[in-house]
Amino acid sequence: MADQRDAALYTMCVVRSLTGLSDRQIRYYDRVGLVVPTRTPSGRRLYSPAQIETLREVKALLGEGLTVVQVKAAMERRRQRNDGESLLSEPDVWTRRDAMAGRGAQSLTNTAYIQRRLDEIRAKP
Repeated sequence: MADQRDAALYTMCVVRSLTGLSDRQIRYYDRVGLVVPTRTPSGRRLYSPAQIETLREVKALLGEGLTVVQVKAAMERRRQRNDGESLLSEPDVWTRRDAMAGRGAQSLTNTAYIQRRLDEIRAKP
């Protein structure tokens, strides 16, 4: 008997609302092999709860600065280990840290620019 987390239950519309991803993003992640949904005879995609969790994880990792290639490689390493441990290896963590630091620096630059503009506006008579 199949694990309930592997049962394909959800349509693209439901997955979109559960993950916050667009149809285009979901189809792309299918095309590159990050998730491979079950197909109905008419070709509609059906996703399992486990696949929805994978999509959420993909979204989070991409949001933290990893590329699709890095996410896919990390997922493959986890599948090969099959131990349920952390998705990221040490190099992945360093890449993530560097990406986050870069966003932080950009944020500081943007904040400084906004502050300068506010000061200029306030200084005008």
